[in-house]
Amino acid sequence: MSNVPIISFPCGAAGNHLRWLLFLDKSMHNPFTNGQTIDDKLNFIKEKVYNQNRSWNTWLHIESQYRTKLSEQIEVRHELYDWEVNKEYTARKIVFLKADDVDTTVAHYFHINLGMNSTTPCQSIKKTHNWNSELDVMIDNHKKLDNWLVIDPKLFEKKLDQDRYKTIINFLGFDNHYDQAALVHSWYCASREKSARDFYKYFTSTEFNGYMEFLKNIAWPND
Repeated sequence: MSNVPIISFPCGAAGNHLRWLLFLDKSMHNPFTNGQTIDDKLNFIKEKVYNQNRSWNTWLHIESQYRTKLSEQIEVRHELYDWEVNKEYTARKIVFLKADDVDTTVAHYFHINLGMNSTTPCQSIKKTHNWNSELDVMIDNHKKLDNWLVIDPKLFEKKLDQDRYKTIINFLGFDNHYDQAALVHSWYCASREKSARDFYKYFTSTEFNGYMEFLKNIAWPND
């Protein structure tokens, strides 16, 4: 059984971003470049992760390029369905990101994944509330194990919360690199804003309106 920590979160709750913040720690090997210093890692994140190519239609693709190698050191998960039988829940350190602001969480996920894994925004809101409720059931049944940290990420705030960051790194036994992590967080926030702007511009564009008219003619050909 692996001792790799887990970040568990509903879709849109920025668990992948938290992993990039933790990537700065010296315990995290950099498998993407030859450099292992914190400056090397910062340069990689700025150039490859939160760069000018990051947008609503590239967001998940960029994350997917690095997910496999990062998961060898910190795993990310979305589902809680097997917690009653999966022994890893009692053996591995897990950071549960329980987002109180469900609407913001879903809105972020909707604009980077329009299909929302075969759901609608309303269905995804319900699914996220169910995720939070299931986590509450887990806590009630296990009386919150010492290897669990349940925290509201609030990672959509423009400034990285220092106390929340310290809580997470202390739980994992990582060093404090708040200044560098705050810099990465500022890049993330800038990417989110750019992504939202790009999304709005495209879906109010002449190109998109023309495509909508084309679909209308297919849907109601006799009108």
